[in-house]
Amino acid sequence: MFTPEKMIQAQAVFSNRDIDAVAESIVRQGVLQMADVAEVEDWAGELAAAGTGDEPADMKARRERIEAVLKLLEVPDPAKNGKPASGKWEEIDGRVVEIESACRNEASLLDGMRKELNRLESLRVRAGEMPSPGFSLESREAYSYLSVEMGRVADKNMGVLKSRLEPVLHTLMVLGSGKGHSTIVVLSLKQDGPKVRAALAEAGFDAVTPEKAEWMLTPEQLGELDAKTAALRDQIEDSAKRLKGMASEHGPFLGAVLFRILWEGLKHRILRYFRKTDQTYVLSGWLPRAEWKPFEEELKRAASGRCVLREIAAEDVESVRSGKVHVPVKLKNPALVKPFELLLGALGVPDYRTIDPTPILGISFLIMFGLMFGDVGHGLVLAVAGAFMILKSRKAFGRKAFGRKTSGRQASGKQASGKQAGLLILYAGCSSMVFGFLFGSIFGFENTLPTLWTKPMESIDRMFKTVLYFGMGLITISVVIRMINQYRQHHYLHVVFDKAGLVGGVFYWSGIAMATAVLAAGPVPAWLPVVLLAMCVLLFIQEPLVHALQKKKLFPDGAASGLMGGFIEVLEAFLGYLANTVSFIRVAAFGLAHVGLFMAVFALADANKTSAGGAAYYLIQLAGNVIIIVLEGMVATIQCVRLEFYEFLSRFFEQGESEYKPYGSELKDRVTG
Repeated sequence: MFTPEKMIQAQAVFSNRDIDAVAESIVRQGVLQMADVAEVEDWAGELAAAGTGDEPADMKARRERIEAVLKLLEVPDPAKNGKPASGKWEEIDGRVVEIESACRNEASLLDGMRKELNRLESLRVRAGEMPSPGFSLESREAYSYLSVEMGRVADKNMGVLKSRLEPVLHTLMVLGSGKGHSTIVVLSLKQDGPKVRAALAEAGFDAVTPEKAEWMLTPEQLGELDAKTAALRDQIEDSAKRLKGMASEHGPFLGAVLFRILWEGLKHRILRYFRKTDQTYVLSGWLPRAEWKPFEEELKRAASGRCVLREIAAEDVESVRSGKVHVPVKLKNPALVKPFELLLGALGVPDYRTIDPTPILGISFLIMFGLMFGDVGHGLVLAVAGAFMILKSRKAFGRKAFGRKTSGRQASGKQASGKQAGLLILYAGCSSMVFGFLFGSIFGFENTLPTLWTKPMESIDRMFKTVLYFGMGLITISVVIRMINQYRQHHYLHVVFDKAGLVGGVFYWSGIAMATAVLAAGPVPAWLPVVLLAMCVLLFIQEPLVHALQKKKLFPDGAASGLMGGFIEVLEAFLGYLANTVSFIRVAAFGLAHVGLFMAVFALADANKTSAGGAAYYLIQLAGNVIIIVLEGMVATIQCVRLEFYEFLSRFFEQGESEYKPYGSELKDRVTG
């Protein structure tokens, strides 16, 4: 806690005959984050790479085939058992081809039956909507003296059609209508056919021949259609059961094959990090110091002792000290603090050589949230919501084995994120409840619980003073962390001569002491203005002073530019510290706004106390509390995050280049996720 996990650079040289066993060991252990040794050691740049890491064509074809069959069978988490298939690839491929053929045949049959069922059901719907004309209809060519026209016409054109057909001997039957159109049949003498067709054309008639109007079925035909549909449904159900049975029968085997393919793929990709000589291979990577001994023993066992290994502390790696290589970061916060890594994650992981602010971030976040959202009832709602998220996450993403007992490190990324988010909301709810008891507030009612500290609206001065003192403390902590980070990075001069260093810190607190004395109309100690002035001078000459101590040119860009820069440095320090401190007033302001919203809800509810038999009073109370929880909850969270990022973390946080992701975690995430 407070610093990332201590990392070491692991290097190994082993015989070329052991490369497969070594790669297998690295993937199986899953604790080494691979690195190209040529990037860490200059001498290794002359060695050839052992491989490109590209997936072999035969493995890619196998993987795509397996994934397609598993998708066809709808097998969830196919590789969840974490056990690779055994046997020769020729035998495995043969069995996979047989399974694929059987599954595709059944799936094709099922798909065809479903399409036919959709057609029959659509036909049945249309047939049910459209009544039969009561006699058999055939095309106009089938009758010697009659002309038959059948099709659809817009309802708005029916009046035009009827008026045009009045001079002609005809019969017009409407078979059905819907969506602004009617389906009609027009019977006339064949000699009047041209006149009828002209009238129909003028009305925008869309002809359908009787042969294509398959929805015009007799009752007997409808019965046959229903029987055929029922039989097809039974066949589809039987086929789906057969396909499901195939999934149950072959799913574990196909999943094991997929696992083996993924495993082999990782083993092959690892080669792009290896360098080789005629007889040996060289590898390099990062891992936590606590993992070194088990890793060393396992790798020696895999190479049958034919290897040389060494560990180098990250701080002692020359390429790290020069800034050429960045150490991957693994945070080591206890489980209680881990949820707050989600907040820090918005900025990234901290640099390996700096302080991990997660614990301080978590504590300060909860204090500010509680001050802005202090209510026992509202906090309880948030706590229950957070607990629900945790339970839901566990049910949705249960831990799965990876060839051995599952550890927290192997838990699904989705499960971990859901759980941590739920814990964060649970913590926020508990903080709100604690401050709710301090304020004596439950769902806005301040006369139900005893007040353990103060009521915000009755002690506005105390609220503002509290948040200002809190802000000063948090800013001071940020200055101290900045000094520690500079020291750990061997920037010793910046520990002292920096606006966020010792000089800046003394400047800040001497300014606070001076302002406090002036506002209190009390005596100002004689030494205080001297200290404040001295800090201003040091900030003003910071750059040339540091350059002088480093034996560099005092003003690289000229004296005028340097003096102007010094003036801006003092002004920026003064305005920055002032703005940072005053920003914390918003914590008290939003805490008072939380109470003010309650007052508005109560006033509105009291005004409608007799409406609807008194029900309006309780409905307004309920709706008001829901709105306050949602609205104020979001506002408080946003303001807390803003204050953390801009007033606290911005002074010292340095983002790391990469997070620790050991080789094999990709496969573990897929298996467990």
